[in-house]
Amino acid sequence: MTDGDLPQGRSAVVDIGSNSVRLVVFHGQTRTPIQIFNERALCGLGRGLRTTGHLNREAVEMTFNTLKRFTLLTRAMGVERIDLLATAAVRDATDGPDFVAEIERRFGLPVTVLGGRDEAQLAAMGVISDWPRATGLMGDLGGGSLDLVALKDGDYGDYSTLPLGIIYLSEACGGDVQAAKGIIDSHLDGLPWLEEAADRTFFPVGGSWRALARVLILITDYPLHIVDNYTLPLDAVLDLAKEVARMGPQDLDAFPTISTRRRASLPLAAQLLRRIVKRARPAQVTFSAHGMREGFYFKALPNDIRKMDPLIRTCVAVAQRDARYQGDGRDLIAFTAPLFADESFEEQRLRVAACHLCDVAWREHPDYRAEQAFHRVLKLSVAGLTHADRARLALILHQRYNGATNLPAAARVMSLVTDEEARHARQVGLALRLGATLSGGVPGLLTRVTLEFTGTTLILRVPEDDSVFASEAVNQRLQSLAKAMKVRGWMSGGG
Repeated sequence: MTDGDLPQGRSAVVDIGSNSVRLVVFHGQTRTPIQIFNERALCGLGRGLRTTGHLNREAVEMTFNTLKRFTLLTRAMGVERIDLLATAAVRDATDGPDFVAEIERRFGLPVTVLGGRDEAQLAAMGVISDWPRATGLMGDLGGGSLDLVALKDGDYGDYSTLPLGIIYLSEACGGDVQAAKGIIDSHLDGLPWLEEAADRTFFPVGGSWRALARVLILITDYPLHIVDNYTLPLDAVLDLAKEVARMGPQDLDAFPTISTRRRASLPLAAQLLRRIVKRARPAQVTFSAHGMREGFYFKALPNDIRKMDPLIRTCVAVAQRDARYQGDGRDLIAFTAPLFADESFEEQRLRVAACHLCDVAWREHPDYRAEQAFHRVLKLSVAGLTHADRARLALILHQRYNGATNLPAAARVMSLVTDEEARHARQVGLALRLGATLSGGVPGLLTRVTLEFTGTTLILRVPEDDSVFASEAVNQRLQSLAKAMKVRGWMSGGG
Protein backbone atom coordinates (compact mmCIF):
# COMPACT_ATOMS: atom_id res chain seq x y z
CA MET A 1 0.00 0.00 0.00
CA THR A 2 1.09 3.59 -0.64
CA ASP A 3 -0.22 6.63 1.14
CA GLY A 4 -1.79 7.65 -2.15
CA ASP A 5 -4.16 4.68 -1.81
CA LEU A 6 -5.64 6.04 1.43
CA PRO A 7 -8.68 8.31 1.71
CA GLN A 8 -7.71 11.89 0.89
CA GLY A 9 -10.46 13.79 2.71
CA ARG A 10 -10.08 16.19 5.63
CA SER A 11 -9.91 15.20 9.27
CA ALA A 12 -9.58 17.22 12.45
CA VAL A 13 -8.37 16.78 16.02
CA VAL A 14 -9.51 19.01 18.87
CA ASP A 15 -7.22 18.83 21.91
CA ILE A 16 -9.13 19.93 25.04
CA GLY A 17 -6.18 20.50 27.33
CA SER A 18 -5.69 21.89 30.82
CA ASN A 19 -4.30 25.17 29.48
CA SER A 20 -5.47 25.43 25.88
CA VAL A 21 -8.03 24.09 23.43
CA ARG A 22 -6.60 23.60 19.96
CA LEU A 23 -8.03 22.62 16.60
CA VAL A 24 -5.82 21.10 13.89
CA VAL A 25 -7.29 20.23 10.49
CA PHE A 26 -5.40 17.80 8.25
CA HIS A 27 -5.84 17.38 4.52
CA GLY A 28 -5.40 13.82 3.32
CA GLN A 29 -4.54 10.63 5.15
CA THR A 30 -0.88 10.25 4.28
CA ARG A 31 2.50 9.67 5.90
CA THR A 32 3.06 13.42 5.82
CA PRO A 33 -0.32 15.12 6.34
CA ILE A 34 -0.83 18.71 5.31
CA GLN A 35 -2.07 20.96 8.11
CA ILE A 36 -4.54 23.35 6.52
CA PHE A 37 -5.66 24.99 9.75
CA ASN A 38 -4.35 25.34 13.30
CA GLU A 39 -5.92 27.52 15.99
CA ARG A 40 -5.50 27.68 19.75
CA ALA A 41 -7.53 29.27 22.53
CA LEU A 42 -5.90 29.62 25.96
CA CYS A 43 -8.95 28.70 28.03
CA GLY A 44 -7.26 27.45 31.21
CA LEU A 45 -9.61 24.65 32.27
CA GLY A 46 -7.09 23.48 34.86
CA ARG A 47 -6.71 26.80 36.71
CA GLY A 48 -7.53 26.27 40.38
CA LEU A 49 -8.22 22.56 39.93
CA ARG A 50 -5.58 21.53 42.48
CA THR A 51 -7.46 23.29 45.29
CA THR A 52 -11.11 23.13 44.16
CA GLY A 53 -11.17 19.77 42.40
CA HIS A 54 -13.34 21.41 39.71
CA LEU A 55 -12.75 22.80 36.24
CA ASN A 56 -12.39 26.57 36.12
CA ARG A 57 -15.91 27.95 35.63
CA GLU A 58 -14.95 30.83 33.32
CA ALA A 59 -12.74 28.49 31.31
CA VAL A 60 -15.62 26.03 30.87
CA GLU A 61 -17.76 28.71 29.22
CA MET A 62 -14.84 29.85 27.09
CA THR A 63 -14.27 26.24 26.03
CA PHE A 64 -17.92 25.84 25.01
CA ASN A 65 -17.67 29.01 22.90
CA THR A 66 -14.41 27.84 21.38
CA LEU A 67 -15.86 24.42 20.52
CA LYS A 68 -18.88 26.10 18.92
CA ARG A 69 -16.57 27.99 16.58
CA PHE A 70 -14.43 24.95 15.91
CA THR A 71 -17.35 22.67 15.06
CA LEU A 72 -18.96 25.25 12.75
CA LEU A 73 -15.62 25.92 11.08
CA THR A 74 -14.83 22.27 10.47
CA ARG A 75 -18.29 21.78 9.00
CA ALA A 76 -17.67 24.67 6.59
CA MET A 77 -14.28 23.17 5.69
CA GLY A 78 -15.88 19.88 4.70
CA VAL A 79 -14.09 17.93 7.44
CA GLU A 80 -15.16 14.29 7.24
CA ARG A 81 -14.02 13.23 10.70
CA ILE A 82 -13.44 15.19 13.89
CA ASP A 83 -11.99 13.71 17.09
CA LEU A 84 -12.31 15.50 20.43
CA LEU A 85 -9.60 14.48 22.90
CA ALA A 86 -9.59 15.63 26.54
CA THR A 87 -6.52 15.36 28.76
CA ALA A 88 -5.37 15.92 32.35
CA ALA A 89 -7.77 18.59 33.63
CA VAL A 90 -10.90 16.82 32.41
CA ARG A 91 -9.47 13.51 33.57
CA ASP A 92 -8.73 14.81 37.08
CA ALA A 93 -11.74 17.05 37.76
CA THR A 94 -14.69 15.74 39.76
CA ASP A 95 -16.99 17.53 37.32
CA GLY A 96 -15.08 16.22 34.30
CA PRO A 97 -17.78 13.65 33.37
CA ASP A 98 -20.49 16.34 33.51
CA PHE A 99 -18.37 18.61 31.32
CA VAL A 100 -17.91 15.84 28.76
CA ALA A 101 -21.61 15.01 28.78
CA GLU A 102 -22.46 18.67 28.14
CA ILE A 103 -20.07 18.84 25.17
CA GLU A 104 -21.63 15.72 23.69
CA ARG A 105 -25.14 17.09 24.26
CA ARG A 106 -24.41 20.51 22.72
CA PHE A 107 -22.37 19.43 19.75
CA GLY A 108 -23.38 15.84 19.11
CA LEU A 109 -19.76 14.69 19.09
CA PRO A 110 -18.16 12.05 21.33
CA VAL A 111 -15.27 13.08 23.58
CA THR A 112 -12.40 10.70 24.32
CA VAL A 113 -10.90 11.33 27.76
CA LEU A 114 -7.34 10.07 27.51
CA GLY A 115 -5.76 8.22 30.42
CA GLY A 116 -2.28 9.26 31.50
CA ARG A 117 -0.67 6.32 29.73
CA ASP A 118 -2.58 6.94 26.49
CA GLU A 119 -1.75 10.65 26.49
CA ALA A 120 1.93 9.96 27.12
CA GLN A 121 2.20 7.33 24.41
CA LEU A 122 0.38 9.45 21.84
CA ALA A 123 2.81 12.30 22.48
CA ALA A 124 5.68 9.85 22.06
CA MET A 125 4.13 8.65 18.81
CA GLY A 126 4.15 12.25 17.63
CA VAL A 127 7.91 12.45 18.13
CA ILE A 128 8.36 9.04 16.48
CA SER A 129 6.35 10.24 13.47
CA ASP A 130 9.06 12.90 13.06
CA TRP A 131 12.04 10.68 13.94
CA PRO A 132 11.24 6.99 13.26
CA ARG A 133 14.40 5.84 15.10
CA ALA A 134 14.07 8.27 18.02
CA THR A 135 16.09 7.22 21.07
CA GLY A 136 16.26 9.02 24.40
CA LEU A 137 13.49 10.71 26.35
CA MET A 138 10.29 12.56 25.39
CA GLY A 139 8.69 15.12 27.68
CA ASP A 140 5.23 16.52 26.90
CA LEU A 141 4.48 19.59 29.03
CA GLY A 142 0.81 20.50 29.26
CA GLY A 143 -1.17 22.66 31.61
CA GLY A 144 -2.02 19.90 34.07
CA SER A 145 0.58 17.19 33.58
CA LEU A 146 4.08 16.42 32.41
CA ASP A 147 4.40 13.13 30.55
CA LEU A 148 7.84 11.55 30.34
CA VAL A 149 8.43 8.58 28.04
CA ALA A 150 11.61 6.62 27.35
CA LEU A 151 12.28 6.10 23.63
CA LYS A 152 14.46 3.47 22.02
CA ASP A 153 14.81 2.91 18.28
CA GLY A 154 11.39 4.36 17.52
CA ASP A 155 9.49 2.57 20.28
CA TYR A 156 8.44 3.65 23.76
CA GLY A 157 9.29 2.06 27.08
CA ASP A 158 9.04 3.37 30.66
CA TYR A 159 6.73 6.30 31.19
CA SER A 160 5.36 8.49 33.93
CA THR A 161 2.64 11.14 34.17
CA LEU A 162 3.53 13.77 36.77
CA PRO A 163 1.42 16.65 38.20
CA LEU A 164 3.96 19.15 36.88
CA GLY A 165 1.93 20.79 34.12
CA ILE A 166 2.59 24.50 33.86
CA ILE A 167 -0.67 25.48 35.63
CA TYR A 168 -0.38 22.87 38.40
CA LEU A 169 3.30 23.65 39.00
CA SER A 170 2.68 27.40 39.12
CA GLU A 171 -0.04 26.95 41.73
CA ALA A 172 2.03 24.46 43.74
CA CYS A 173 5.02 26.81 44.01
CA GLY A 174 3.00 29.99 44.29
CA GLY A 175 4.70 31.37 41.20
CA ASP A 176 8.13 31.16 42.90
CA VAL A 177 10.46 29.76 40.25
CA GLN A 178 13.18 28.92 42.79
CA ALA A 179 10.71 27.10 45.05
CA ALA A 180 9.67 25.02 42.02
CA LYS A 181 13.07 23.28 42.08
CA GLY A 182 12.24 21.18 45.13
CA ILE A 183 8.78 20.30 43.86
CA ILE A 184 10.14 19.19 40.50
CA ASP A 185 13.03 17.22 41.99
CA SER A 186 10.77 15.41 44.46
CA HIS A 187 8.79 13.98 41.55
CA LEU A 188 11.84 13.17 39.44
CA ASP A 189 13.49 11.34 42.35
CA GLY A 190 11.13 8.42 41.80
CA LEU A 191 12.18 7.94 38.18
CA PRO A 192 15.64 6.32 38.12
CA TRP A 193 15.06 5.22 34.51
CA LEU A 194 15.53 8.83 33.37
CA GLU A 195 19.27 8.16 33.51
CA GLU A 196 18.87 5.85 30.51
CA ALA A 197 18.60 8.99 28.38
CA ALA A 198 22.22 9.92 29.21
CA ASP A 199 24.19 10.89 26.09
CA ARG A 200 21.05 10.56 23.95
CA THR A 201 18.36 13.12 23.05
CA PHE A 202 15.66 14.79 25.08
CA PHE A 203 12.64 15.82 23.00
CA PRO A 204 10.56 18.59 24.66
CA VAL A 205 6.95 18.74 23.40
CA GLY A 206 4.10 21.11 24.21
CA GLY A 207 3.15 24.76 23.80
CA SER A 208 5.12 26.14 26.76
CA TRP A 209 8.32 24.49 25.61
CA ARG A 210 7.74 25.56 22.01
CA ALA A 211 7.43 29.14 23.29
CA LEU A 212 10.66 28.65 25.24
CA ALA A 213 12.39 27.43 22.07
CA ARG A 214 11.32 30.62 20.28
CA VAL A 215 12.86 32.68 23.07
CA LEU A 216 16.11 30.71 22.93
CA ILE A 217 16.25 31.23 19.15
CA LEU A 218 15.89 34.98 19.70
CA ILE A 219 18.34 35.43 22.56
CA THR A 220 21.04 33.38 20.80
CA ASP A 221 20.43 35.12 17.44
CA TYR A 222 20.07 31.67 15.88
CA PRO A 223 19.93 31.90 12.07
CA LEU A 224 16.85 29.74 11.45
CA HIS A 225 13.52 30.60 13.11
CA ILE A 226 12.00 27.11 13.02
CA VAL A 227 11.15 25.45 16.34
CA ASP A 228 10.76 21.89 15.05
CA ASN A 229 14.07 20.05 15.49
CA TYR A 230 15.83 23.11 16.91
CA THR A 231 18.72 21.42 18.71
CA LEU A 232 21.07 22.57 21.46
CA PRO A 233 23.85 20.72 23.31
CA LEU A 234 23.32 19.98 26.99
CA ASP A 235 25.65 22.69 28.35
CA ALA A 236 23.96 25.38 26.27
CA VAL A 237 20.52 24.26 27.45
CA LEU A 238 21.57 24.37 31.09
CA ASP A 239 22.97 27.89 30.75
CA LEU A 240 20.14 29.31 28.63
CA ALA A 241 17.37 27.74 30.69
CA LYS A 242 18.94 29.20 33.82
CA GLU A 243 18.96 32.63 32.18
CA VAL A 244 15.27 32.44 31.22
CA ALA A 245 14.28 31.02 34.63
CA ARG A 246 15.66 34.20 36.21
CA MET A 247 13.76 36.59 33.92
CA GLY A 248 11.24 38.99 35.39
CA PRO A 249 8.18 40.56 33.74
CA GLN A 250 10.18 43.39 32.15
CA ASP A 251 12.67 40.93 30.65
CA LEU A 252 9.85 38.83 29.24
CA ASP A 253 8.21 41.88 27.61
CA ALA A 254 11.11 41.79 25.14
CA PHE A 255 9.30 38.91 23.39
CA PRO A 256 6.00 40.46 22.21
CA THR A 257 5.41 37.81 19.53
CA ILE A 258 4.69 35.32 22.34
CA SER A 259 1.27 35.64 23.98
CA THR A 260 1.11 37.32 27.39
CA ARG A 261 0.07 34.15 29.21
CA ARG A 262 2.79 32.08 27.53
CA ARG A 263 5.39 34.71 28.41
CA ALA A 264 4.40 34.53 32.06
CA SER A 265 4.98 30.77 32.09
CA LEU A 266 8.41 30.88 30.43
CA PRO A 267 10.55 30.98 33.63
CA LEU A 268 8.76 27.93 35.05
CA ALA A 269 8.99 26.09 31.71
CA ALA A 270 12.72 26.86 31.64
CA GLN A 271 13.18 25.71 35.24
CA LEU A 272 11.38 22.46 34.54
CA LEU A 273 13.46 21.80 31.43
CA ARG A 274 16.65 22.52 33.33
CA ARG A 275 15.82 20.17 36.21
CA ILE A 276 14.94 17.33 33.83
CA VAL A 277 18.05 17.56 31.66
CA LYS A 278 20.25 18.05 34.72
CA ARG A 279 18.91 14.71 35.95
CA ALA A 280 18.82 12.81 32.63
CA ARG A 281 22.07 14.27 31.16
CA PRO A 282 21.16 13.88 27.46
CA ALA A 283 23.79 14.84 24.90
CA GLN A 284 21.38 17.29 23.33
CA VAL A 285 17.87 18.71 23.44
CA THR A 286 15.78 18.68 20.26
CA PHE A 287 12.51 20.60 20.44
CA SER A 288 9.64 18.89 18.63
CA ALA A 289 6.54 20.44 17.07
CA HIS A 290 5.04 16.95 16.82
CA GLY A 291 3.07 15.93 19.87
CA MET A 292 -0.11 14.24 20.99
CA ARG A 293 -2.29 15.44 18.08
CA GLU A 294 0.22 14.32 15.47
CA GLY A 295 0.69 11.05 17.37
CA PHE A 296 -3.06 10.43 17.32
CA TYR A 297 -3.10 10.95 13.55
CA PHE A 298 0.03 8.86 13.01
CA LYS A 299 -1.22 5.94 15.09
CA ALA A 300 -4.32 5.63 12.88
CA LEU A 301 -2.22 5.03 9.75
CA PRO A 302 -1.55 1.48 8.49
CA ASN A 303 1.75 0.10 9.73
CA ASP A 304 3.41 0.03 6.29
CA ILE A 305 2.60 3.71 5.81
CA ARG A 306 4.02 4.57 9.23
CA LYS A 307 7.32 2.95 8.23
CA MET A 308 7.83 5.35 5.31
CA ASP A 309 10.50 8.05 5.54
CA PRO A 310 8.65 11.33 6.32
CA LEU A 311 11.18 13.47 4.45
CA ILE A 312 11.11 11.40 1.25
CA ARG A 313 7.31 11.11 1.27
CA THR A 314 6.96 14.89 1.56
CA CYS A 315 9.37 15.46 -1.31
CA VAL A 316 7.55 12.92 -3.48
CA ALA A 317 4.26 14.69 -2.74
CA VAL A 318 5.77 18.05 -3.70
CA ALA A 319 7.05 16.56 -6.97
CA GLN A 320 3.70 15.03 -7.82
CA ARG A 321 1.96 18.33 -7.12
CA ASP A 322 4.43 20.87 -8.55
CA ALA A 323 6.67 19.26 -11.19
CA ARG A 324 6.37 20.29 -14.85
CA TYR A 325 5.73 16.71 -15.88
CA GLN A 326 4.39 13.67 -14.06
CA GLY A 327 7.48 12.34 -12.36
CA ASP A 328 8.89 11.71 -8.93
CA GLY A 329 12.67 11.98 -9.28
CA ARG A 330 13.52 8.30 -9.74
CA ASP A 331 15.33 8.90 -13.05
CA LEU A 332 17.55 11.53 -11.41
CA ILE A 333 18.22 9.28 -8.43
CA ALA A 334 19.57 6.55 -10.71
CA PHE A 335 21.41 9.03 -12.95
CA THR A 336 23.33 10.68 -10.09
CA ALA A 337 24.05 7.54 -8.05
CA PRO A 338 27.35 6.58 -9.81
CA LEU A 339 28.90 9.89 -8.74
CA PHE A 340 28.36 9.25 -5.05
CA ALA A 341 29.21 5.62 -4.48
CA ASP A 342 30.84 6.39 -1.13
CA GLU A 343 28.13 8.68 0.26
CA SER A 344 26.83 8.16 3.79
CA PHE A 345 23.24 7.21 4.52
CA GLU A 346 22.38 10.85 5.37
CA GLU A 347 24.07 12.12 2.20
CA GLN A 348 22.12 9.60 0.13
CA ARG A 349 18.88 10.58 1.85
CA LEU A 350 19.44 14.25 1.04
CA ARG A 351 20.38 13.46 -2.56
CA VAL A 352 17.22 11.39 -3.02
CA ALA A 353 15.10 14.16 -1.46
CA ALA A 354 16.72 16.75 -3.73
CA CYS A 355 16.08 14.62 -6.83
CA HIS A 356 12.37 14.63 -6.01
CA LEU A 357 12.46 18.41 -5.46
CA CYS A 358 14.40 19.12 -8.66
CA ASP A 359 11.50 21.02 -10.29
CA VAL A 360 10.47 22.95 -7.18
CA ALA A 361 11.07 26.43 -8.65
CA TRP A 362 10.31 26.06 -12.35
CA ARG A 363 7.35 28.47 -12.14
CA GLU A 364 9.46 31.27 -10.64
CA HIS A 365 11.03 34.13 -12.61
CA PRO A 366 14.35 32.87 -14.07
CA ASP A 367 16.33 35.62 -12.33
CA TYR A 368 15.05 34.49 -8.92
CA ARG A 369 14.70 30.72 -9.27
CA ALA A 370 17.89 29.89 -7.36
CA GLU A 371 17.03 32.21 -4.47
CA GLN A 372 13.40 31.11 -4.34
CA ALA A 373 14.37 27.44 -4.45
CA PHE A 374 16.79 27.96 -1.56
CA HIS A 375 14.27 29.68 0.69
CA ARG A 376 11.36 27.40 -0.18
CA VAL A 377 13.32 24.24 0.60
CA LEU A 378 14.92 25.75 3.71
CA LYS A 379 11.46 26.44 5.15
CA LEU A 380 9.69 23.39 3.77
CA SER A 381 7.01 22.02 6.10
CA VAL A 382 8.52 18.59 6.59
CA ALA A 383 9.34 16.14 9.36
CA GLY A 384 12.56 14.21 9.88
CA LEU A 385 15.02 16.95 8.93
CA THR A 386 17.65 18.57 11.14
CA HIS A 387 18.33 22.27 10.72
CA ALA A 388 21.77 21.58 9.28
CA ASP A 389 20.26 19.19 6.76
CA ARG A 390 17.64 21.81 5.85
CA ALA A 391 20.49 24.14 4.94
CA ARG A 392 22.27 21.42 2.94
CA LEU A 393 19.13 20.47 1.03
CA ALA A 394 18.39 24.14 0.29
CA LEU A 395 21.95 24.62 -1.00
CA ILE A 396 21.58 21.63 -3.34
CA LEU A 397 18.50 23.20 -4.93
CA HIS A 398 20.19 26.59 -5.07
CA GLN A 399 23.02 25.04 -7.11
CA ARG A 400 20.57 23.10 -9.26
CA TYR A 401 19.20 26.47 -10.41
CA ASN A 402 22.69 27.88 -11.01
CA GLY A 403 22.83 30.03 -7.91
CA ALA A 404 26.01 31.96 -7.27
CA THR A 405 28.54 30.15 -5.09
CA ASN A 406 28.30 32.87 -2.45
CA LEU A 407 24.84 33.35 -1.03
CA PRO A 408 24.82 36.63 0.94
CA ALA A 409 21.14 36.44 1.98
CA ALA A 410 21.71 32.99 3.50
CA ALA A 411 25.25 33.35 4.83
CA ARG A 412 24.16 32.99 8.47
CA VAL A 413 22.08 29.90 7.75
CA MET A 414 25.03 28.33 5.95
CA SER A 415 27.02 28.61 9.17
CA LEU A 416 25.11 25.45 10.19
CA VAL A 417 26.91 23.52 7.42
CA THR A 418 30.53 22.37 7.35
CA ASP A 419 32.78 23.06 4.35
CA GLU A 420 32.71 19.37 3.41
CA GLU A 421 28.91 19.25 3.59
CA ALA A 422 28.68 22.38 1.44
CA ARG A 423 31.04 20.82 -1.12
CA HIS A 424 28.89 17.68 -1.34
CA ALA A 425 25.74 19.81 -1.68
CA ARG A 426 27.20 21.81 -4.57
CA GLN A 427 28.22 18.64 -6.39
CA VAL A 428 24.75 17.13 -6.02
CA GLY A 429 23.12 20.38 -7.13
CA LEU A 430 25.28 20.60 -10.25
CA ALA A 431 24.55 16.93 -11.04
CA LEU A 432 20.83 17.71 -10.85
CA ARG A 433 21.34 20.69 -13.14
CA LEU A 434 23.06 18.47 -15.68
CA GLY A 435 20.29 15.89 -15.48
CA ALA A 436 17.54 18.51 -15.79
CA THR A 437 19.25 20.01 -18.85
CA LEU A 438 19.71 16.61 -20.53
CA SER A 439 16.08 15.59 -20.09
CA GLY A 440 14.22 18.89 -19.99
CA GLY A 441 12.46 17.39 -16.97
CA VAL A 442 10.73 14.80 -19.16
CA PRO A 443 10.49 11.38 -17.44
CA GLY A 444 12.23 8.54 -19.28
CA LEU A 445 14.91 10.43 -21.21
CA LEU A 446 17.61 10.08 -18.57
CA THR A 447 17.34 6.29 -18.70
CA ARG A 448 19.05 6.45 -22.12
CA VAL A 449 22.24 8.06 -20.80
CA THR A 450 24.72 7.17 -18.07
CA LEU A 451 27.30 8.88 -15.92
CA GLU A 452 30.55 7.16 -15.06
CA PHE A 453 33.10 8.33 -12.52
CA THR A 454 36.57 6.81 -12.74
CA GLY A 455 38.09 8.86 -9.95
CA THR A 456 39.93 11.12 -12.40
CA THR A 457 37.33 11.55 -15.15
CA LEU A 458 33.60 12.18 -15.26
CA ILE A 459 32.18 10.52 -18.38
CA LEU A 460 28.72 11.23 -19.79
CA ARG A 461 27.75 8.45 -22.20
CA VAL A 462 24.91 9.21 -24.60
CA PRO A 463 23.64 7.17 -27.58
CA GLU A 464 25.67 7.72 -30.77
CA ASP A 465 22.57 8.22 -32.91
CA ASP A 466 20.54 10.37 -30.53
CA SER A 467 20.87 14.11 -31.17
CA VAL A 468 18.45 15.05 -28.39
CA PHE A 469 21.35 15.01 -25.92
CA ALA A 470 23.92 16.94 -27.98
CA SER A 471 24.10 20.62 -27.04
CA GLU A 472 26.51 23.27 -25.86
CA ALA A 473 24.42 23.69 -22.68
CA VAL A 474 24.79 20.00 -21.83
CA ASN A 475 28.56 20.17 -22.23
CA GLN A 476 28.75 23.33 -20.10
CA ARG A 477 26.79 21.64 -17.31
CA LEU A 478 29.03 18.59 -17.54
CA GLN A 479 32.20 20.68 -17.30
CA SER A 480 30.83 22.67 -14.33
CA LEU A 481 30.09 19.46 -12.45
CA ALA A 482 33.52 17.99 -13.32
CA LYS A 483 35.22 21.16 -12.09
CA ALA A 484 33.34 20.97 -8.78
CA MET A 485 34.54 17.37 -8.42
CA LYS A 486 38.09 18.42 -9.42
CA VAL A 487 38.24 15.95 -12.33
CA ARG A 488 38.11 16.06 -16.14
CA GLY A 489 34.73 15.97 -17.91
CA TRP A 490 34.22 14.03 -21.13
CA MET A 491 31.12 13.36 -23.25
CA SER A 492 31.01 10.12 -25.24
CA GLY A 493 28.57 9.64 -28.14
CA GLY A 494 25.80 11.96 -29.29
CA GLY A 495 24.35 12.65 -32.70
